[in-house]
This record gives sequence, C-alpha cells and structure tokens, in this order.
Amino acid sequence: LSCIEKVKQGNTPLGLKLLESAIGYPNHPKAKAWYGYCIAREKEEYSNGIALCKEALNVNPRDADIYLALGRIFLLLNRRGTAIATLEQGAKMEHNQDIEQLLATLGVRNLPVFPFLKRGNPMNVTAGRLFSKIGLR
Repeated sequence: LSCIEKVKQGNTPLGLKLLESAIGYPNHPKAKAWYGYCIAREKEEYSNGIALCKEALNVNPRDADIYLALGRIFLLLNRRGTAIATLEQGAKMEHNQDIEQLLATLGVRNLPVFPFLKRGNPMNVTAGRLFSKIGLR
C-alpha cells in the first residue's frame, strides 16, 4: 500500500485520491484507518475519521500503524493527552519507528519521581534533575 506511505509523508491530498480510488480499501483495516486520517485532515470530518480508525482497530487491534493514524487525528483536534495515550498503546502492540519519532517530537514527559506529589513540588523537581544527571531517567 504505497498510498499509505504517501499519507505518512504528509501528502494527504494525493493519499485521499489514491485511497478513494483503491478497489477493496474498505476491507483492509490499515487502509481504512489512513483514509480516516485523510478525511479528517483534508475534509475536517474528524468524527468520521475517528470512527473509521476504531472500525479498523476492531478488525486488527494489534496493528500499531492504525494507532498512529488515530493518534494523528487526535493531534489535529489538539487533544494531545489522548493522542499520546493512543500512540503509547500502539507502541505496546509492536515496534513502530513512526510512533517513536512522533512521541519524541511531542516531548512526552517522564512521570514524577514521587507520583503522590505534584509535578512542580520542589522534591519532585530536585529528584528528577538528580536522577536525570546520574542517568536513572
């Protein structure tokens, strides 16, 4: 599915045309998910795009690429937390370099050292810096 690669590289108008003209795309979960991303980005049909991704996940729940498409839709909607959670779930399913790169770009933060304290608490800040300096984070 080279049209999916075009979409991943950012050419969603071409990807949308190719996926719409592809015979049998609705039966292929990955193509359905990326078509959902294309219509979300190009036509601003976000709920329809999310629904297509979720349908694809129902068919193939272990495909990290589908989580990537869904996570990107959440980013279009400025739902960063939901996007990160979705991408992390996809990363658990299988190794996916695109997910890892996107998570690195988003700058996912580590959990606080002491989760029962607020992130900005001086103990968490100091312990986080110390752990980072000695290589434990």
